[in-house]
Amino acid sequence: MLKIYLDLELEFYELDFERLNTNFVYNEADFYNNQVEGIPTYLQLEKSNKKTYEYFPDMDLTRLQKNQKYSIIQFKHLRSFTTKAVLTKSSLRLSSIKFKRYKA
Repeated sequence: MLKIYLDLELEFYELDFERLNTNFVYNEADFYNNQVEGIPTYLQLEKSNKKTYEYFPDMDLTRLQKNQKYSIIQFKHLRSFTTKAVLTKSSLRLSSIKFKRYKA
């Protein structure tokens, strides 16, 4: 099961987690807490210029325990659009999932 930290910043992105086995957490402390079920999962979000990525949450691997498993889900930019509330959103598609271990 993947542990994904949801925050208001993600409202700027259109992401689909439907086919993933996930445990959503709503504060960063739970994301790094080993007592909360799931593998901490960083989102690698491609920016609209398609040359750079943003990680969510920020990748602070030092908060993981030695040999702790974590994952990175990469999303590629498809398009951007504006909502009626004048909010620009980026539509992204799942590109890859990588599993790694933190080696302190």
